[in-house]
Amino acid sequence: MVKIYLLFIAISLVPVALSYGADPAGMLPKLLKFNVDTSNERQVFRALMCLYLASSASWVIAALTPEWQIAGLIWAVLFMLSLALAWAEVLESRHLFFGANAVDYSGYPDCRPEFMHAYEAMANLATRAAVEGNRLVLHTPIIEHSKADIIRLGVALGVDYALTVSCYQADDDGRACGVCDSCRLRKAGFVAAKVEDPTRYQARKRC
Repeated sequence: MVKIYLLFIAISLVPVALSYGADPAGMLPKLLKFNVDTSNERQVFRALMCLYLASSASWVIAALTPEWQIAGLIWAVLFMLSLALAWAEVLESRHLFFGANAVDYSGYPDCRPEFMHAYEAMANLATRAAVEGNRLVLHTPIIEHSKADIIRLGVALGVDYALTVSCYQADDDGRACGVCDSCRLRKAGFVAAKVEDPTRYQARKRC
């Protein structure tokens, strides 16, 4: 599942990158209603294209190299958070929300409160709005919730858990492996919440 996710975001980013940098003066007015009138502006968008393509390449490499997959996922989180931060500044918003959960740590350090505090501190040093006194707050409302708490909250909100999967090794049909850390935490969460687990699991071969 990690491999599929990394390849998906890598491929998805390529057309975005090309639309920014291949012909900024021709494409951006059509796509974003944004005129690129000077050579400096064109170079900025070409540099952005190169950054996006480099990110895409790094995710492909991570997807194909198991020992780099955690690093690839962390970079994906940082990339998405940074896009959200940039958009928040455009909208003059002072609040970002992120659904990280510390119980999901399992070797992924970007799920920890310390990571979120560090990112919020960086955001408040790196944005004009924050420097001028409008500090940004990164909200992580479920970061300390147990799996059971999250499941109960989802049930209360009408979530159909049969349509969700937590597994990092799900097969092509979306069936969870049932044995990885994420699957074990999910199973335990349903048991603790006293909610029937509708997750589709792969059939395990018996010896």
